[in-house]
Order: sequence, then C-alpha cells, then structure tokens
Amino acid sequence: MMKELNINISKDLSKIIGGREKRIAKFSGEDFREQFIDENFDKYDKTNIELDGVLGYPWNFLDETFGNMARRHGKED
Repeated sequence: MMKELNINISKDLSKIIGGREKRIAKFSGEDFREQFIDENFDKYDKTNIELDGVLGYPWNFLDETFGNMARRHGKED
C-alpha cells in the first residue's frame, strides 16, 4: 500500500508566507522545507502539496522549498 502525505500550505503553515530564511521571516521556505519536506521525504511514497489559499509566494520561498528539494533529491525522486 502506498503511503501518501497531503500538505496544505495555507492551513499547515500560513496564508501569509515569508521569504527564504527563518532568521529573516516567519513562515519561510526554510521553515516549510524543514518541517514538511526534510522530515517526510523518505517516509512517504507520494507527497501532495496544495498551493491554493496563500496570498502569494515570494520567489525565494519557492526556491528554498522546491529548488532545494530538486537539488537534494534529484528529479528521479
């Protein structure tokens, strides 16, 4: 049986998103990556991330979260 994780950024993190680093802003890409991606990447077969409901995404939040995920785990995963 496939283990699946569902994450809704607006409900599980915040509707107002910060930038890249947690030392600069609350609800940063670093916060999201550490809490949801790094902690769960190897525990689940599939991860669904709901992006709706947030008041916009700073480019550096997206790079810290999804860019780092791609760089660390490669496109195969």
